Amino acid sequence: MSENSKKTGKKLTGGIASSLKFTKVDGIGDQAFYDHLDKSLDVRFGTIAFSLTISTEEGLEKDIEVPKKLVKEVWDKL
Repeated sequence: MSENSKKTGKKLTGGIASSLKFTKVDGIGDQAFYDHLDKSLDVRFGTIAFSLTISTEEGLEKDIEVPKKLVKEVWDKL
């Protein structure tokens, strides 16, 4: 791989990495994070992990609150 290709690759991956942001969400599952790039709530219950993507267009607080409620309702019925 040429030096130019390596530099280009580093720029591309650096741009993606700088967009990654996660916020820890308490009170749901064993572990949960809100993924700002995908607008998803990523939740782990024991060995089961899943994501729920909802965009309310009402801001971050609502984008976390709504899927958190839905995850709790679904999990309680399993």
